[in-house]
Amino acid sequence: MMTTLRVSCMLLLAFVVGCNHPPPRYPYLEWRLPTFAPAPTPAVPGVARPLRVVTYNVHRISGAALTRAMLADETVRNADVILLQEVYQHSDCSLACAAAAALGMYSMYAPGHGVADGSDGVAILSRTPLHDAHVIELPDNFVMFNGGRRIALAAQTTIGGIPMMFIAVHLENRISVDKRRAQLAPVLAYAQTTHMPTVITGDMNTSPFTWAAGVLPFPSAQGCWLEDLARSAGFDTPVADSAPTTPYLSMKLDAIYTRGVRVVNYGVQSNMHDSDHYPLWADMLVVAPQLAARKSI
Repeated sequence: MMTTLRVSCMLLLAFVVGCNHPPPRYPYLEWRLPTFAPAPTPAVPGVARPLRVVTYNVHRISGAALTRAMLADETVRNADVILLQEVYQHSDCSLACAAAAALGMYSMYAPGHGVADGSDGVAILSRTPLHDAHVIELPDNFVMFNGGRRIALAAQTTIGGIPMMFIAVHLENRISVDKRRAQLAPVLAYAQTTHMPTVITGDMNTSPFTWAAGVLPFPSAQGCWLEDLARSAGFDTPVADSAPTTPYLSMKLDAIYTRGVRVVNYGVQSNMHDSDHYPLWADMLVVAPQLAARKSI
């Protein structure tokens, strides 16, 4: 009886571990220059067009499909900075690299966890050069299925002569409110290391549930709790009232948190169905080139 129980436990453990992702085999940043000259990027007060920032969880769709979808949609095609999650890489040019080549943008990709034939991670695309990249390790949370190493990717660029920082984030799915806040905390803490205008955006996985043991869902307003944390760190939450960013249960899983900019318009491209998320975008103007120091998280 004891032997049967031991074997059953070992099989269950192997099943659970097998349903989660290992670390990436090659945990290195991928950095690409544009294949043709990118269009100039505005964004300072007084210019005709504000800076457009897009966040999009692309759910490992192919580079060709992503390129096609982004080129077909004017809102996304004209973006100045695009932050991607669930980016797939199986060669020396990730899905983000392929899309950036078609759009004439700079790109950086950071692998989060390994998959069968490559890695899955986050990326930043920009019409101005990216530099000072930093991978932020997020707290690990054991979940029963589809878990893995979570990271955020921060990079700086200069827009209209003003230095800015962008941070692409992908938080864990089936975790509690407290663990989700704890997973975002290192991102907010890293943002305190600079006084420049900063945009934190990505898939926060703020479903209307909190999860017990990574398995049992209970109703909870995860988005509100995470927005409260962002505001306590000196960030605005200008797209909190956006439309759903996924077709499932009308959930708002994605967010944009800003500091030192004024969002003048935002929306969700619910016409794009290549992924299980919709692109979320915001048009913004820089209002505070130099910011006062913020308190630590």
